[in-house]
Amino acid sequence: DVIDLILLDMIMPGIGGKETFYRLKEINPGVKIYLASGFSQNGKAEELINQGALGFLQKPFRLKDLSRVLADI
Repeated sequence: DVIDLILLDMIMPGIGGKETFYRLKEINPGVKIYLASGFSQNGKAEELINQGALGFLQKPFRLKDLSRVLADI
């Protein structure tokens, strides 16, 4: 019933990460979202971090990098 964290890929078919981020924030303004992408985001990740995303993880990432992020959160 409770979602602790969303790891949101910025590039997805259909709806992109930016739009998904804003829709999730409409549903629950306190939702914790961490961004991930294998592509350069040209400021999109920074914009979403300024809007409340917790950070950005560049893909490909190692399991220890993801574990560190989760432990920090």
